[in-house]
Formats: sequence, structure tokens, C-alpha cells
Amino acid sequence: MRIRHSLSQRRLGLSERGVRVTSRSGRRGFRHGLREGRISFRVTTDWLPSRQLQSCLCEICDRSVDHMEPERLGEKIKRLRQERALSQDRLAIESHIDQSGLSKFERGKDRTMGEIPLRRIAEVLNVTFEDLIKGTDFER
Repeated sequence: MRIRHSLSQRRLGLSERGVRVTSRSGRRGFRHGLREGRISFRVTTDWLPSRQLQSCLCEICDRSVDHMEPERLGEKIKRLRQERALSQDRLAIESHIDQSGLSKFERGKDRTMGEIPLRRIAEVLNVTFEDLIKGTDFER
């Protein structure tokens, strides 16, 4: 998920203590007090552990989850694997697939993986196949 949006500090509900900012020239500083000026922010998938958090951010930005850039299936598998403290090697062995193929798929170097290996991966990750592909580029 990637969001780029501008909102005022008041709309974001930031405290009056201030906010850390970076100017266009690259200078960093700290502004005190609420300002009606706009601030920009970016959110990437690395920072978002759950779909629920994505929905909350989308409500702030007045955007729906359906209009967001879909998560790559490889990124989702990697995220789920890491949440379950599984190594790539362990997931590959338990799914009966090649570890180097799994690595390439997670990194986006190889975008092809059949439905049967994906079903095995979903089973090892303890999610349904439908939940695994939901909200990803594979779903479309």
C-alpha cells in the first residue's frame, strides 16, 4: 500500500507540541504549535502490519482500500512468513517448493507461481488461499 496525501496537522489530530518537518531544500527542523498549513506523508507496506490499520489510514485520507495500489503477492507472503517467524528455507521445505524460487517470488524477480504451490504456502502459513491472494496483484 502506498499513500501520498496532504492534510493539515489539525485534521491529523497531531498534538500542539509540534511536528518534525523536512523542508523542500532538505533542511530538517521542528515546528511548534498546530498549523493550518499542509504536511505531506508517505506510508509504505513495511509500516503497515494489518489490513485494519490500512483501513484506518484510508479513512483519515478519505480514500477507500479498494482504490489503493494492491500489495504484491510476494510481499504479502514475506510479511506473513516473518509474522510467523518462519525462514524462507523452512517455508520452502514445508511447502515442497524450491527455496530460490520462493526468494525470487518474494523479491518480485519472478512473478510466476502456480496455484498449487500458492495453496501449499497458504496452508503452511495457516491462512486460506482466498485470504492469501485477497488485496494483492494476483487477485486481479
